[in-house]
Amino acid sequence: MKHNKHFLIIFSALFILLFVGVVGVVGASFFVFKKINKKDTLDSKYSVVGSRELARKWVVFTSPTYNFDGSNLVFNGYKKLGCNFCYEFSFGFESKYPGYGNRIDDNLVSSTTAHIMAISSETGMISKVIIDGKYDEMKGVFIQEDKIDSLGKIKN
Repeated sequence: MKHNKHFLIIFSALFILLFVGVVGVVGASFFVFKKINKKDTLDSKYSVVGSRELARKWVVFTSPTYNFDGSNLVFNGYKKLGCNFCYEFSFGFESKYPGYGNRIDDNLVSSTTAHIMAISSETGMISKVIIDGKYDEMKGVFIQEDKIDSLGKIKN
């Protein structure tokens, strides 16, 4: 009986150690994989592709000019800005009427107008949207001429 009691204690201890080891390995690998997947998600969200999609969605769902009468949205290209995960994307589109923003109260004459929209994103957030180098789409105001350089870019 004493021999069986020692055997049962040793067997129980080995079983507990084995169980803790398996749970530890499986649990650790779960957290490692979860962390890797979270990092991949973070990188893809802020990557050029993820940021470009964010910019495209901003145009389609938020842009007052595009939502008023825009169509035929085309991605023209991008450039990397001076910080990590910072980009400027260029999109082209057409409006049925000239002008910018929501022009519901304007006296409009139909005239298809081409626009170029420069959208800056910083770490997954849209920070600036300028149409044709002269209209701040986020603020809904024209940029003062003295704040635009010869290339149509906003001076700092």
